[in-house]
Amino acid sequence: MSFASEVKNELAARVYEKACCKRSFLYGLLIFSKYFSQASVGCQTENRTVAELYRSLLADVANVRCSLSASASGKIYSVSVSSPADCQKVRALFSHDRGEISLKINHANFDCPDCLGAFLAGAFLAPFLYSLYWKRTTTAACWASFLFGCILMIVDMAVPALLPAFMRSPINCGSIAMLAGLVIVPVVSLLTPKPDEKL
Repeated sequence: MSFASEVKNELAARVYEKACCKRSFLYGLLIFSKYFSQASVGCQTENRTVAELYRSLLADVANVRCSLSASASGKIYSVSVSSPADCQKVRALFSHDRGEISLKINHANFDCPDCLGAFLAGAFLAPFLYSLYWKRTTTAACWASFLFGCILMIVDMAVPALLPAFMRSPINCGSIAMLAGLVIVPVVSLLTPKPDEKL
């Protein structure tokens, strides 16, 4: 099992006892998934556990049913909300309205200090990408990329004045974090011991 799959399974296995944290976790899954618009809400993943969690949280938290399907190869799982009314219901649950021009993280969705951690639990774009296709990717590189992205996003949420003006948008800041990960992962991987090929 790859490092990316292990991390996804570990994050998916976390149990949030507080309803607000469970809601924040779903919000993180939704806002960083493939679709989160008035017309379409859904995700695609190579991890069945994540797809099933996405579907069950939508049913549990938003009371919305959605379909789960696998690609012909069985390697990609898609979850989608089919009804436009349900898509609008999900977005309204997190106070995203029809008139939104650009998608921004709504901080009002975090009810307790643990909600932010629940929200952040799961956005490892660069480490997942590299670990799937480059065997030289190291655990240290994935952690370095993850920590950089988390710290940058926390600064953007807590003290945005510390960042340049163009990075004060969560979308821009998130894009910078993901692009930086595409550099951090290979650089740190080349500077740290090669993974054991037997594992």
